[in-house]
Amino acid sequence: MREKSSKNFLGNNPEWFWVMKKIATPLGMSAFPVGTKLTLKDWEYPIYFQSYWYHYEDVYADKQEVEAIKRYLYYLIENDPNYPDRMARKINNLVNEIKNQKINFKNSVSLSELLKIFEKESDLFMRIVGMLSYRGPVQIADILDEKVLSILMFNLSKKGKINLFEYYREFVRAPANKSIVLEEHEFIIKNKDNLKENEDKVLKEYKSKFGFLSFHWFIGKELTDKEVLDRFFQKISEHETEKKLVLTEILDEKEIKLVKQLQEWIFLRTFIKDMVNLASYKLQPLLSTIAEKKGIPYEYLPFLTYPEILDLEIFSIEEIKKKYLERINGYSAQIKNDKLIIGDFGDPPKIGEETTILKGEIAFKGKVTGKVKILKSPKDNMDEAEILVVGMTTPDYLPNMKKALAFVTDEGGITCHAAIVAREMRKPCIIGTKVATRVLKSGDLVEVDAEKGIVTILEKAD
Repeated sequence: MREKSSKNFLGNNPEWFWVMKKIATPLGMSAFPVGTKLTLKDWEYPIYFQSYWYHYEDVYADKQEVEAIKRYLYYLIENDPNYPDRMARKINNLVNEIKNQKINFKNSVSLSELLKIFEKESDLFMRIVGMLSYRGPVQIADILDEKVLSILMFNLSKKGKINLFEYYREFVRAPANKSIVLEEHEFIIKNKDNLKENEDKVLKEYKSKFGFLSFHWFIGKELTDKEVLDRFFQKISEHETEKKLVLTEILDEKEIKLVKQLQEWIFLRTFIKDMVNLASYKLQPLLSTIAEKKGIPYEYLPFLTYPEILDLEIFSIEEIKKKYLERINGYSAQIKNDKLIIGDFGDPPKIGEETTILKGEIAFKGKVTGKVKILKSPKDNMDEAEILVVGMTTPDYLPNMKKALAFVTDEGGITCHAAIVAREMRKPCIIGTKVATRVLKSGDLVEVDAEKGIVTILEKAD
């Protein structure tokens, strides 16, 4: 029997927000209500936002709650200009805890004891999930972006330099720090020539620093030496030097502080996602031992919810396998009464698939023509000279992003992962099309015009 969707925290029926071709695991999704409660005081919210997030195969989020949280954050920032800095410090302190976390356990202990250790050690993972996405980082970055661009437009107009707006816009949107993707890129360039002499040392250092990039929401596999070496011998280009503009010529001290806050939050938006993956990566050896002790494959566990894993002892192997098979290819989920409920909550909105032109937001300019490659998983491979089309990108898509001519996504704003990577790799990128993975098919010949924000289908694949 179909259960009706509960009302959101505004008392209204939920409204779907955007479409994305990606399956977030039940373990990852069930971390949201736990993490939201854990970080309530960190965000300095006076009330508990109920965090009604939804996932039905490829539809995610309730736009009414997203808008309400944005309005609240806007008020906080307006009334306390230091709020973004204070929150950034809290996140960076939490990141340091995650980086320093060492999870110790003995394989010989009982399943019950292992589950207690998991409940304790998963606290950092839950807290970083509570700092994720539309709970704060995406919204803060977008709010600051609107403020900075308005100031920039006004001040350039006063000085008769409005023609320089695009140059300044790109400059002020540069992340405050290097992304993990750029750090990995620079590590490869730096060590490529000396690889033969120090192969073992370089491989060990690479895996230590970047091994978690092959994982996302508890799914992935350790890179083999060959897979790491393949990354060193992919076609690599040097990044262009960023434009250097003098902000003091057009902005005052207070306005420059706002720019620095924007750059910090553009960085944090993607960085927090990376740290979610690092936190989950650190839990995987423990989860693998739990799976072995229970007598099930590890891949079953990410498709259980957090409460189900804590109660793992009460489930039979057959029950666990049944849940895995029911959820592996998509599932409907809802946060209800502060818990993730798996069930049938209705159908996502219908999306038209007959159009030949898609529109989105320009993340990095350029214009290319090529064949579409839709990736449903980071494990899928694409050839060079293809256009990567995906719901959203995550760090485990990095090898394919290096091959791609351009990126087109369903999801995202100007500070999303795809936008940051496109900027660093200097590749044309159009984000937020909402429907690219539904309208386009692998093999379609398309023109990606990231000067106008348009993807045009030139020839449909057979």
